[in-house]
Amino acid sequence: MMHGGPREGAGRRAVIQKRKAYTVYLGEEDYKKIDSLPLPSSSSFSQKCRELIGAGIDKIENELSSKSGEVAFIDLFSGLGGIRIGFEQALHENGLVGKCVFSSDVKAAAIKAYEKKFWS
Repeated sequence: MMHGGPREGAGRRAVIQKRKAYTVYLGEEDYKKIDSLPLPSSSSFSQKCRELIGAGIDKIENELSSKSGEVAFIDLFSGLGGIRIGFEQALHENGLVGKCVFSSDVKAAAIKAYEKKFWS
């Protein structure tokens, strides 16, 4: 006979809540960084790891969903930007968004024209 009633958290856990052990190899420096983090809702190293992994997964999922349909490209030897315009138009026609993340040219006149067209 138990005195005081059942203990909180006692008994079998639902299948959804069961945790499985996995091995992750960390260097001493990473271990110390994680263990020293002031995460108020996590008191153990495992809880801290779960919280950090969850936050990382959420961040990556948000970034991927916000960039859905976006294609990043670079424009080397850009000249006046003809290839860039072609990429952007072709992607647009296929329901995608083109984002030029880098452009490069060596001719001062081409750079000036490119800047005026795309950066102003």
